[in-house]
Amino acid sequence: MATAAEPHTVLSNVAVVLNQVLEERGVDGRAVLDEAGIDYDDAANPDTRITLKQHQTLWRLAVERTGDPCLGLRVGQAFPPAALHGLGLGWLASTTLSTAFDRLIRYQRLLSTNAEFKWKESGDSYRLSGQPRIAGPDFEIAAADATLAVVMRLCRLTLSESVRPVSVCVQHDRQTCRAHYQAFYGCEVTFNAPNYSLEFDKALLAEALPGANPLLARINDQAVAEYLARFDQQDIATRVRQQLINALVDGQP
Repeated sequence: MATAAEPHTVLSNVAVVLNQVLEERGVDGRAVLDEAGIDYDDAANPDTRITLKQHQTLWRLAVERTGDPCLGLRVGQAFPPAALHGLGLGWLASTTLSTAFDRLIRYQRLLSTNAEFKWKESGDSYRLSGQPRIAGPDFEIAAADATLAVVMRLCRLTLSESVRPVSVCVQHDRQTCRAHYQAFYGCEVTFNAPNYSLEFDKALLAEALPGANPLLARINDQAVAEYLARFDQQDIATRVRQQLINALVDGQP
């Protein structure tokens, strides 16, 4: 679905999950996807990606149709790990949360080429921070809310439902959903922040995960690496074709 004129792309599974959430809310999910320029059958193909414009339009329409300013948080809570391709499954098989976060940083392009995640040590904690590379006036913060909530959900699925971050920062307006966000994260949440972040205690990140399986983790790492290799190859071919088309349009030999 993506073109060279729209360089940033997002894993299409987010559209499939949003469709399901919309249907559960009594909204015609496929009609919303169509309005955003997304074909559901294409999006259901795990190798497919959607453009950043389609992704942001879909989120805007979803928030409008449900009338739910907390939709991003709710979608993140419902997001199945397998919808994140091999990255989600590799996370579940990681030995510690620290190695799981390493996977997220290493393969973040799988989720979105527009997302920029950083993983930094700070005293007795580590902080995951993220912000979009492109955040124009049409940027829908619900998409970022969902991403952060997915990461938190993965932490709890792999270690314990009692996992709580040290601190959380979101760009979401504190005037809406404050109680929902603080109840979900289990700590004080900073709203209207310049970027998104989750901070965790170092000791928590070093705990052995009960479902650790190094072999499965490596298999899923390989699956993600192969996916990204295919994506990069297709992207190069698309850009070359677009350059040739532009040259012909401009009358260049």
